[in-house]
Order: sequence, then C-alpha cells, then structure tokens
Amino acid sequence: VMAMNAHADDAQEGMCAFLEKRPARWPQR
Repeated sequence: VMAMNAHADDAQEGMCAFLEKRPARWPQR
C-alpha cells in the first residue's frame, strides 16, 4: 500500500516538501 501511495502526486509533493523543509504546495487544494 505504501508503494502505491508513494506514486500519487500528493505523496510526491509531501515527501519533496518534507525533504526540502518547506511547506507542501498541494495542486488540487
């Protein structure tokens, strides 16, 4: 389940934001 969720756009943005120590920018919200 984690592997499938990791491919979602929200998950990609969330992980990138976490690693870059910035707030996440959600495209659909």
